[in-house]
Amino acid sequence: MAEVSPTLKDQNALHISEDGTMMCEPERGMEVEGRLMYSGLNSIFAFSRNPLGKAKIEGQTKYTFRFPCDQTGLTISHTMNDDYNLALKWAKHTAESRKNN
Repeated sequence: MAEVSPTLKDQNALHISEDGTMMCEPERGMEVEGRLMYSGLNSIFAFSRNPLGKAKIEGQTKYTFRFPCDQTGLTISHTMNDDYNLALKWAKHTAESRKNN
């Protein structure tokens, strides 16, 4: 299951922290619970402007974002890293570099 941090309002970024377990079959007939291979991984989506967005949870998480269609333009950046601060830094740098051009 992905845990969603509410960073949209203050950082123009969505943080998804992967974690959880699942049933796996390492050998035929042997079923055990194991950690997801992405556990601890941070996924960041950063936007050059603040989206009007929400997360909808119905068995899986779905995200909806709306942006005005205008001359301002939009950059969406995605990074993944074990280190949350590094992932956020990279994603925000890319998204914000659009503002400076």
